[in-house]
Amino acid sequence: MIIFLSGSINSGKSTIAKILIKRTPDCVNLEVDKICEFVDHIEKPEIEDIIFENVISLIKDYIKHGLNVIVSYPLSNERFNYWESQLKESDPSIYLFTLNPRLEIAMTERGERKAKTIDSERVKFHYQIGINKLDKGFNIDNSDQTPEETVNEILSHISH
Repeated sequence: MIIFLSGSINSGKSTIAKILIKRTPDCVNLEVDKICEFVDHIEKPEIEDIIFENVISLIKDYIKHGLNVIVSYPLSNERFNYWESQLKESDPSIYLFTLNPRLEIAMTERGERKAKTIDSERVKFHYQIGINKLDKGFNIDNSDQTPEETVNEILSHISH
């Protein structure tokens, strides 16, 4: 099973992933931003496609070894469609959950992120281009939910 957690910066992806890995058997969490840090000495636009191909390879390898995978990243519709097309043969159980708290919530201190580190212009940009509301999967308004409630909602969609 592959679970994609998408949403803007500060939408709760990392917090939700940490809880999900505890409640999902044989599960690994791939935070794409951390993978990008391996090559942060190269401008991201120049190497972004290679990084994303590496993410696909990692997911396939984990699935091949019988593990479930959670992938956390602010996806666009196009990026998700591409990744899904590349991964369907490896595991047809692909889920997409987009965390979509109200903009004013995403702009505040949440979870482990401190308010001073929030890039508010980037958050606003994500909302303008629709990263907070993708066409596929499940969009979850987690504005008024605890992280555990959001995880329960995700797990309820998976169990059906």
